[in-house]
Amino acid sequence: MDMLLEKRLEKELAKDISLQDFILLGPLLRPKQWRRSKVMFSLIRLFAASTPRKFSKNSHDAEFLDFIKNKDELQSRILPREWVLAMMDYINRFEGSPRHEQSLQIIQGRGDGTVDWEKNIPKIVEKFPGSTLHFVDEAGHHLVNESVHYREQVFALIDRILGISV
Repeated sequence: MDMLLEKRLEKELAKDISLQDFILLGPLLRPKQWRRSKVMFSLIRLFAASTPRKFSKNSHDAEFLDFIKNKDELQSRILPREWVLAMMDYINRFEGSPRHEQSLQIIQGRGDGTVDWEKNIPKIVEKFPGSTLHFVDEAGHHLVNESVHYREQVFALIDRILGISV
């Protein structure tokens, strides 16, 4: 969304690619409990450069969750102060940006406990008014790494959006 709002994507890709549809999966604007987290962060950042990262149950695929938490060496075990500051900057830039003519296809799990989708989606649609929402009941945040039941629904939606008949 950031690249679209700042028109960087069009400048960087306009010469090479004609993009029509943008599909966002569980888009992050604000995480769940953002206000509380922001207050806690303002206190903690004075004393610590990072905090331990908590892994949440954001998929129904137990193997995937185990992999993320215990086997994926690319997953950070800490939440750096700079990451939170960057997210705060992103939220401010998003809120301060003008509306955009690009429409988005947004696929959102109704069981997503990672992002505050009930507040984020209206804000995203306000910035991208021609957008279309697609919900997957009870699916978590990691839509392409969900259990088979939810993952099949997500891929079917993507196929339908792209006009791919299976």
